Amino acid sequence: MPGDKVDATLIDLTLPRRTLVYLALTTLGVSQPLLQLYGNNLAVFTAAGWSGAIVVVFAVCAVLVPPAVLAAVDAALSAVPRVPARRVHLGIVWVAAWPFVSTVLRNVSVGPWWVDGSISLALAAVVVAGYAKWAQVRAWVSYMSLVSLAVVALFVQSAMPVINPPSAVTVNAGTPVAKPTASVVWIVLDEAPLFPLMRADGTINSRRFPGFAALASGSTWYRNVVATSQRTTDAVPALLEGRWPGGGQPVLADHPRNLFTALAGSMRMDVSESVTSMCPEAVCRADDVPSATDKPRGSVARASLMSFVRDAAIVMGHRILPEGLRSRLPVIDEGWGGFGEQDENRAGTADNGPGTDSVTRTGHVGRGQTLERLIDNASTATSPTLHFAHVLLPHKPWTLAPDLRMSARPDNDPRPDTNVDRRRDAYQSHLRQYVAVDSVIGELVDKLKSSGRWDDTMIVVTADHGLTFVPGESYRDVVNPRNPQTLDDIYRVPLFVKYPGESTGKTDDCPVSSVDILPTVLAAVGVHTGWTFDGTDVSGTCPARVSRTVRWPKGRLELGTGVDALRARVAWYGKWVDPDGDVGDIVRAGLGGALVGTPVPTDPERDTGVTWTLANREAFDSIGSGRFSAVPTRAFGTIRVARSTAPTTDGIIEVDGTFVGVVSELAGLAAGSSTYFVAPLDTALLRPGSHTVRLWTATRDNGTVTLRLVG
Repeated sequence: MPGDKVDATLIDLTLPRRTLVYLALTTLGVSQPLLQLYGNNLAVFTAAGWSGAIVVVFAVCAVLVPPAVLAAVDAALSAVPRVPARRVHLGIVWVAAWPFVSTVLRNVSVGPWWVDGSISLALAAVVVAGYAKWAQVRAWVSYMSLVSLAVVALFVQSAMPVINPPSAVTVNAGTPVAKPTASVVWIVLDEAPLFPLMRADGTINSRRFPGFAALASGSTWYRNVVATSQRTTDAVPALLEGRWPGGGQPVLADHPRNLFTALAGSMRMDVSESVTSMCPEAVCRADDVPSATDKPRGSVARASLMSFVRDAAIVMGHRILPEGLRSRLPVIDEGWGGFGEQDENRAGTADNGPGTDSVTRTGHVGRGQTLERLIDNASTATSPTLHFAHVLLPHKPWTLAPDLRMSARPDNDPRPDTNVDRRRDAYQSHLRQYVAVDSVIGELVDKLKSSGRWDDTMIVVTADHGLTFVPGESYRDVVNPRNPQTLDDIYRVPLFVKYPGESTGKTDDCPVSSVDILPTVLAAVGVHTGWTFDGTDVSGTCPARVSRTVRWPKGRLELGTGVDALRARVAWYGKWVDPDGDVGDIVRAGLGGALVGTPVPTDPERDTGVTWTLANREAFDSIGSGRFSAVPTRAFGTIRVARSTAPTTDGIIEVDGTFVGVVSELAGLAAGSSTYFVAPLDTALLRPGSHTVRLWTATRDNGTVTLRLVG
């Protein structure tokens, strides 16, 4: 029989030959797209703090591990009595061929995810049928295993800037460098727009942000600043070299003339780069400075490796899964890792801090520790030192409370980006994490003053870019130039510069760009490089600009708006959160907002028409009190209503007899419907220990508010 001939041919393929087939298919479907993506985004390795040798090992494992696993399965199943070797082999070929077919078809969608998935599985079966029928196909597939060598070689070539980074660079091209007399503290925040800091009159809201207000009172606040890009891997290199983003990877090899090489030899270095790798190792690994750039060790290193492996799996999911399933995965919007990572954002359960598995380079605990270390180093420096930190705060996930307690990241919000409630909830959470950053900025000011280092220290606090919360618009990844409001949200960032000896604060509305910061810093500390910058020293000169250039995914834009545009953005977001209010006012939205912080009524009416599920109920079982200890920053879950609710109805979260948060999603629900809800909580009202959580409804009718307990 023809089938017997095929069987015999396939059986004649030894396990090594079958493994070559698996190697060819997994290289095409898994290894090549994965390594190509990572090779184009080297920041994933710099953020992880990986050495060149580990990067090479990663590439080799990405190629060899998948076929090795399939070969092991093949060997195990083929050894089972009465299991046909042919079927085992063809079944594994089908599994190995599916990722390749899915990658080819990833941008093709004809229906729901299960329809698209079924099509890719069917086409993979066609590939298997051809493979089973023709010996030439089997031979060709075996020879294609040689592609794996080329894939590894191409990746290594593209990753050479991190595999073998320059150990030294030529600094200043022989130009004499003046010895600086002042230290420099430069903090780059991430996803930190300017408008949240401002009141309606354009000043800093000192009630909500006392740390930034304290910094502004003794420095120059450049209020009219535009960032160069909405992408960190473009924006941070532009900051560090004073040039418009010109492409390349965020590594020293592509950006040799930067802040660190300019000051090398004239200043000690205390550097923490979260995403970039632009400081020469010989310069930023000085033994006399306790640096935040040390590679993770021990259990932290293992946690970092596991995080990296999980990230790689998420990346592959985005490459091979149908669109309907890809949308359920964590977003890979930056390209350097930490996608949807739970462990690195999980708070500890003890009052004295987090558990060991929370202390990672990229988690919020690690970010907070980086800033704390910088502040300690800056306040105790005995000679001019550069203290630089790019820290991923107040970058999402927004899990920090204003008092620096934190919670695990909530489940992915299923509501569309056009949902106003979702965007308001996100803005509230972002604001509270911004306040947490503010407390650290205030600590920096206090410690520098108390240590006597304030006068002879230059401070720069800025951000790589902002983000927008306008419903229906991307937070920042997909810029919409037809909506200038979002451009002001994304590209307008804070800039505070305290010059050496400066003690009286002032506000400067000159049209400043992020590329102006580096030449301003070098001029202030007396360092002359002879380099050409796209920016200019703004310490004594107002740039003669009508507009400023920014980069977006499709090219360049010119932003000509000024401070009035900022005030307009403050007013726009004021409909969600009072820009003049204090920290507690952040969560006081809607009708129920006025009730937050008040005790619940005794002997309440019951609302039997509403049922609810609190998805993070366990978060209220053990609340901590110390920095980075556990506290639920939001309550989230599902609400169902048996009868329609009035447009003036809010839900209110109660914890142990006190209202602590508002569920605005309850307003105007149709009978028999359900909705996902998120309620940002006033964490100042959440005390240590275990707590009872209940939901109330508040309905306003002709000025009268009726409160009912759900259940």
